[in-house]
This record gives sequence, C-alpha cells and structure tokens, in this order.
Amino acid sequence: MTIFRSILCAAVIAAGMSGAVKADTYGLAMHGAPKYTSDDTHLDYANPHAPKGGTYKSAYIGTYDSLNPYAIKGTAAAGLNLFYDRLMARVWDEPFTMYPLIAKRAEVADDRSGISFEIDENARFHDGSPVTAHDVQFSFETLKESGRPNMRRVYKLVDTVTVHDDHNIHFQLGEGFDEETIMILAMMPVLSKSWWEGRTFDSSTLDVPNGNGPYTVKTVEPGRRIVYTRNDDYWAKDHLTNKGHFNFDTVIFDYYRDDTAAFEAFKSR
Repeated sequence: MTIFRSILCAAVIAAGMSGAVKADTYGLAMHGAPKYTSDDTHLDYANPHAPKGGTYKSAYIGTYDSLNPYAIKGTAAAGLNLFYDRLMARVWDEPFTMYPLIAKRAEVADDRSGISFEIDENARFHDGSPVTAHDVQFSFETLKESGRPNMRRVYKLVDTVTVHDDHNIHFQLGEGFDEETIMILAMMPVLSKSWWEGRTFDSSTLDVPNGNGPYTVKTVEPGRRIVYTRNDDYWAKDHLTNKGHFNFDTVIFDYYRDDTAAFEAFKSR
C-alpha cells in the first residue's frame, strides 16, 4: 500500500512498526522544506496591517476580447489573475513552494506519483456557492482537453481522477510524470462547473464568469478598459498568502493603441 505524507500538518510523527517517519509540513515544496508553518499568519514581505482603499491604474497596449485566460482563442483581458483562485498559491520568497488556498490540505505519495486534495469547506465562488471537488474535476477535465498547451501537456500525465466526496479528490499519475507534475496540478485554477457547463470553453467570451478570486469584474469595455473591484466578502482574505495583499478597492487597466497614446494619457493626468 502506498504511504502518503501529509503536507499540511505541523508535527513530525512516527508511522508503523517499521519505524518509518513522516515529515509533516505546512506547504508543498519542490525541494527541501517549506519556509512557512501553520503558525504563521502572513508572509514576511507583506504588511498584515496595510490600509485598504484607493485605486490602482495601469496602461495596456492593444485590446482584448475575452475574460477566459485559459483558452487558446481570443486575447484575455489584463488582470484576470485577480479574478480566479487556484488549489494552492505560490509565494515570492521561495523558489517553488505552494501553500493552501482552495485546497486546505494535500497528501502526496512518497514517490510523487499521486496527490490528494481536501477542498476548504469555506471556499466560495463570487455568487456564494461552494467550491467542491466536482468543480476541481470539471476544471481538470476541461483544461486537459481545451486549455492552454502547457496545461494540456501536464494534465494528460494523470492516469485517473477519483472524487471521494464533495471535498476530497485524488489524482493518480501515469507514465512520464516527474517531481514537478504534482506542483503544477496544485496550481490548477478552479472553474465553476455550474457556470461553464453548456458553454463553449475554447473560444473567447465577454460574459463575466463565476469567479472565486479576491476581485470581481465591474466594467468590461474592450478597446478601452477593464475595471475590477475588491471583493469584501472574499472567503480567503485572511489566508497566509493573502493577508496584507489586494489592498486597492479598485484596479483599472486602460487600453491604448500604442505607447505614444499611453504616454500622452499619462502626461495629461
């Protein structure tokens, strides 16, 4: 039977009569041990008391015709990383380490040939509906067939997907996987199954999906701008990787046809 090691507990425990030891840590690292533990409340480079408010505005050149950044067709609007959450979150003071977000717990096979995720029961989409393991399975299957090439290449290394219940899902890898495969699976964005079912995923859309990130889409004006507003009800605002982040009330990306027009707009403000 495959022995799994928990990656989200804080202790080191002995397992079995053979004296095997499981190293339990709060995070999933590519190499070595994660820096942060379950006792940490915020990242070292974040100010947990940062004031909220104000507007962030940035210029982009060109235009956009899609609010789906994971499909091949269309040009996605800037800033959609603020709109979608992933199973686990990266941090910027470690080379490649993931911490809990939609997945509050994960277990990895000793040979990294499989990974199980336990979905946080508090995880919510913007409409208030819960994020479930069925949404994760739908996201995986959709992105494997119709997502970006880098996603399809890695996701097709998965042999089987098993949904145990609303909050637990397991991915068993097949031939060709390496140590990084489970890390990429942990970075999977989670889509709303109920919103996307019946829609064409591999094409551009300007309909606002049911997201789950810290910001919602307020204004969509292709060729001119896209406006995001901070979601005060964001379910993960106090998580380790989010505390002290996402402080602007409004984020605006203004679009211009070229750099000259963007610079002239900047000078006029």
